[in-house]
Amino acid sequence: MGIQTLIRYFTGHAVQGFTTVILLLLIIGSVIMMSLGIMGYYLAKIYEEVKRRPVYIISEVKES
Repeated sequence: MGIQTLIRYFTGHAVQGFTTVILLLLIIGSVIMMSLGIMGYYLAKIYEEVKRRPVYIISEVKES
């Protein structure tokens, strides 16, 4: 959508101010979605640590 908006702007078919609004909305939306993704990844890592499960499972115990 950003490319289409820029093409319309440079060919002179865009309404005045429309290009700026659309590009700002796309940039702000992208930043928000990337921030949510980073926060989700961070929360997933915290959740894995809070469960305190071992990294491996012992199948049998050998006595010495």
